[in-house]
Amino acid sequence: MPLDEHEFDLLAERWLQRLEDHLGELDPDDCDASLSMGVMTLEFADGNRFIINSHRAARQIWMAANVQAWHFSYDAQQDRWIDQRSGQDLLPLLTQLVSEKVGYPVEI
Repeated sequence: MPLDEHEFDLLAERWLQRLEDHLGELDPDDCDASLSMGVMTLEFADGNRFIINSHRAARQIWMAANVQAWHFSYDAQQDRWIDQRSGQDLLPLLTQLVSEKVGYPVEI
């Protein structure tokens, strides 16, 4: 059963807050994470940015990083966000991308 708007908003907010909590532990000189109104911005030392946001109309979390974009739909059975095209899981993918960007292993 698809999420209604309210359920999606609560779920997406919880996940984005979780990401901000973990990424906020990084040295801000390496990666500065900020979350505002459903949009998370990760700014790196080289000036590059990753954008992760909730997209209510599609009931997805969207991510733009390294000139690519992903659209993650929620899988309630596994409590994960999965990209509709590649099948990639948001958390491992973001962990990999951020780790590569900062130059050391990151855990999310």
